[in-house]
This record gives sequence, C-alpha cells and structure tokens, in this order.
Amino acid sequence: MNFETLQLNLRLLVLTTFTQIMKNLNPTRINEGLGSSFFGSGFLYYDLPENGTESLIGYAFIDNLDNATRNGNEIFAGTEAATVTWASSTGTSILGNHTIIVRIDPLNEIEEWVEDDNNFTFRLVVLESKPDINIYDLQVIGEPVRGIPSDIQITIWNKGASYVSKYPIDMRIDGELIDNWEVTVNQGEFLNLTVSHTWQVQQPSISVRGDSSEQIEELDESNNVNSLLINVAAPEYDFSIMEINANDPVFKGDHMEISLIIKNKRAEIPSFKFSLYVDNSSTPEFQSYDFEGNPVYYVFAEDLGYNESMAVSIFWRTTDTAGEFNLTVVGEISGTDFVDLNETDNVANLSVTVKPRNFQLSVEMRNLPNTIFLNQTLEISVSALNFGPEICCECPDETMNMSSASSDCIGAEISLFIDGELFEIYQTDPLGRVNGEEIRTFFWTPTEEGQYLIEARIDPDNIIDEFDETDNEASANVNVTIEEYVEEEPVVVDDEDSLISEPLVWVPLIGLSLAGLGMFIYNRISDGGDYFDSYESKPSQSNQVNSQQSGFRYNPETGETIDMRTGEVIQQGGKNNK
Repeated sequence: MNFETLQLNLRLLVLTTFTQIMKNLNPTRINEGLGSSFFGSGFLYYDLPENGTESLIGYAFIDNLDNATRNGNEIFAGTEAATVTWASSTGTSILGNHTIIVRIDPLNEIEEWVEDDNNFTFRLVVLESKPDINIYDLQVIGEPVRGIPSDIQITIWNKGASYVSKYPIDMRIDGELIDNWEVTVNQGEFLNLTVSHTWQVQQPSISVRGDSSEQIEELDESNNVNSLLINVAAPEYDFSIMEINANDPVFKGDHMEISLIIKNKRAEIPSFKFSLYVDNSSTPEFQSYDFEGNPVYYVFAEDLGYNESMAVSIFWRTTDTAGEFNLTVVGEISGTDFVDLNETDNVANLSVTVKPRNFQLSVEMRNLPNTIFLNQTLEISVSALNFGPEICCECPDETMNMSSASSDCIGAEISLFIDGELFEIYQTDPLGRVNGEEIRTFFWTPTEEGQYLIEARIDPDNIIDEFDETDNEASANVNVTIEEYVEEEPVVVDDEDSLISEPLVWVPLIGLSLAGLGMFIYNRISDGGDYFDSYESKPSQSNQVNSQQSGFRYNPETGETIDMRTGEVIQQGGKNNK
C-alpha cells in the first residue's frame, strides 16, 4: 500500500478535526493488482473513542478503480480517494482520543491476492472548542530606509474552533511599544494589521505578541508571539526650496524679510542652514550676532521629517542703495555625514526693489459734477495719499504708529484753488507709510455764473521733498448756470394755531354756509308752500312735467288734516271724519 499518501491525507484530516464542523476522511483506495480494472468497492469507517464503544461513522463506495501498472520491476498502483464525513453526531462531540477504523471491502465481495491489508486504523484527538490565535506572519513592506517611514504588516490567524473578541495585540520595536489593537477574529479567519513606522536605527527588532497577560483561554498559547530582525538601509537626504517671497519693495535702509517654504523629500534632516547673497557677491549677508557678539551669516533650522514642510525666514539688513537687486538663497544640510541627493533645488532666486528714501505724495478729487446752479453749494472731496515713508512733521523721534500719533504731529498741506486763487488750505494729520490716506471735504458756493477751474494741490509750497511731484495736483472744470438754485423751505404749521387763524380755510366755509342758508329761505317762502309738498300729480305731457301742491294741510296741535280747497276736515285724531 502507498502508506505515505495515506499518512499525508491523515495529517490533513487531523488538522481539520479541530474546527469541529463536518470532517472529511479521505483514505486512498489502492489497486495493486496487475489484472484488469474492477468496478465497485465499499469502505466502512468506525470511531472508537477512548474508554468507549465502536460506532459507525459512515461508508463510501468507489465505482471504478484502475488496475496497477508495471515498469520493469516497479509496480505503480492505481489509486482513488474515498470520502466520508465525521460529524458531531458520529463522534466529534466526544473530547479526547479516538481510534478511526477503516474496513475495505468488508463483505469480501472482491477476490484479492492479499486480504490482510484491507483493514487499518489511525488515532486522532478531539479537542475542546477554543480560539487559537497565531501570529502567522510579520513583514516590512518595501525596503526599510532610515528616516523614511515603512509599512509593517502583521497577519493574525485564528486556528481554533471559536471566535475571539477584544483580543489584545501589542507591537514593539526594540522593546518600545509602537502600537496596540483589540481585534475580533472568527474561527479560521485571517486578519491583517498595518502600521507605519519611521526607522531611526540601523538594525531594529520587531516583536508582536498576542494576549501578553494571558487573559483569554486559548487552545495553544505558544504561537502568540512573532518577531523579526530588520536591516535598515543607510539614510538618503534631499530637501528643496519650494517657495520664495519677499516684502519688497522696501525703502533704502529698511530691513527686507525673505520667506522660504522648505520641503523634505527623503530621510529626516536633523539640522540644515541657509545663507543669502546679493547680486554676484560671494559673501553671505549678515543675519545676527551670537552670544559672544560675533556676527552670524546663516539661519539655522532643525528636525525636518520625511515629506514635511517648514517655513524659514532670512533677512537682508543692509539695503543701503536704491535700485533693482537679485537675491540668491542657498540651503545646505549641516554636518559632513549627510549628503544631499540633489542640491540643484536647494537654491532659489528673487528680484527685489529698494526705493529711495524720498517722500511720495499724491492727491485725488472725487466725483465732481460738470454743471451746478448758481448759489448751489458744492462738496469737493480731496484725498491726500502717501506712497512713501511716514509724513510726520514735528513728531517725536519715537513715534512709529501714525494712527496713534499725538495731536502735535502734522502731516502735509492740502490747498483748494478756484480759478487760480487760493480758496482754502488744510493741514492733514500724520500720514502712514505706503498706504496712508486722509480725505478732506471742502464746501464752495458760487455767486456768479461761468466756467470755473477747481484745483486741489498737496504740499503746494514744496516743503516735502518728493521723488515725483507730477501727481501732487488734481483739477476739474465746473460750469455754473445762470439759473439760481432755490431751496424749497417746508411750511411749518404750529400745532397751537386754530383754523380761525387761517383765512384760506374759514373764508370758503363761510361762503358755502351763506349760500346754503339762502337756498333754504327761498324754498320756504316760494308760493307759501311746504318744500316737501311737491308730488307728481299726473303723468307728464308734451315733454312737460307739472309740479302741483297737494292741497292738504296738517295741524299738529289738533291732529287734523284739512283740505284747503274745500275746508273739509279729512282726518281727525288719526281717524276718518265721515
């Protein structure tokens, strides 16, 4: 029999029995006969637990099994696998040692040369259903390089027959705790954990341990640990200047700040420095003094990690000449042990402007109309602008903030001229540097018609020496028409005045009252009749309507109604008089 093949299959079976699910037993049926193939062969599987009784697991049947072949003196057996399922109902629910008995062709239906090898047994152990966490694999993704982070991957496998939750996992490098987790892993499941780490030493040791305090009961505690020794490659360094900016333009004598954005592309850089050169100078610009009073020509920075960025400022403190200049900033790693892979991106250039320290004023007039009326008041808004250093006269030397300058400080003069004649002059407050501004509003009312030239001038007496005086004047033409501008005054009515004091109100009322009274008297005296006595006596004829009196009078004292034509009493006391 091919016993090695049988043992291999049995080893696999033993491993799978720990899961306590449907188990497959796969012994191989071997035909070593050199005769023809036979059809039909039965297998019976029995389980004999320790201190128990034998019970049937199941049976299998092979339909066809090829005959053996001979090559010289060697015989190659024909093989076929037979499978049965061993479940909890047939014995896996019983913990402990088991003997599995396999009987081939138990009814001896097949005539064989040798019948003694048709029965065989093997032993296995059924264990309790517990989790069994195995730190199955531990690896570093990619080549580890000092100063550059790498991913460390941990593979966990639950070999047991029960799931586990909140299972603690610790990862340490050279004894230092790097990360920890609490995981849930089902039976037979694999789980990958990944952590990023930046290497700082040349040959670190990684160790991963599960359930170090042994709080969770497992099938096997010996496979909870895995470790790995790592060879870390020598570091590579490379940083670059990504951005460069300056607060230009500045005035002569002012300090200029150059701002840099630095990015590290490779391993962490413990220290590096920067220097500034003006035009083609080979000497770096002075930056500061050390504790002993010695000049320092570099700006230093430290600890820039992989893929990190940093802002660095360097200064040009000797702006003694006005004009256009080219600045060059050079960065380098401090120390001879560190070599930059690419030094071409460690240099940055910038063109800047240093302006002469001259004052620079400007004036603007805003939104003047082309035409106004005679006697109309015109508002003239004039803006005094400062594009240079502070305009501050008679100010204390320590005055730096123009917005809080004392009332004793003055700025520049603004003058308004109408047709060449000075109309008004105004002294501004101190004007701040570069963006200082003050708006003054003048009011002018023309008394004659015509065309007027309105001019606003800043520093009309040229007291302040400026680099450019051409923008110190602003002018506009305004046409004044002959039509006078009349302002409408609203009528104010005193609440204490009565209607009688207003003739426009009571005179028409008296007239209407008299007219109404006259009409009333006329109707009363016309024909001696009652003005309510007119009734329609008959239909109108020939387009003429005749109005008649009724001929009846009512005496309210006696209550009698009398026919005036006959003198007959028509009704008395509310009753007919018959």
